[in-house]
Amino acid sequence: MEEAEWRGFLAGFHRVRPGVTERLLSRTDGEPYAWLTAPLRTTGGPVLDLACGSAPTRAELPGARWMGLDSAEEELAAAARAGR
Repeated sequence: MEEAEWRGFLAGFHRVRPGVTERLLSRTDGEPYAWLTAPLRTTGGPVLDLACGSAPTRAELPGARWMGLDSAEEELAAAARAGR
């Protein structure tokens, strides 16, 4: 698959299924986002979450100056609906 085709596939996938990664990982044992963000809890600087999706890491870093970026408007809308 060419890069342009792959990018188109991903954009369409996330447009139709916003929050899919968060829903999938919520089925695992444990807390994958707590593990992922653990090293960032002691940093004093800002946190930039690239490809943040529905922003599940935001809740894990409540005191951080956090900014999430994503190319899918639908993912960002799902984050906003969740109060993130």
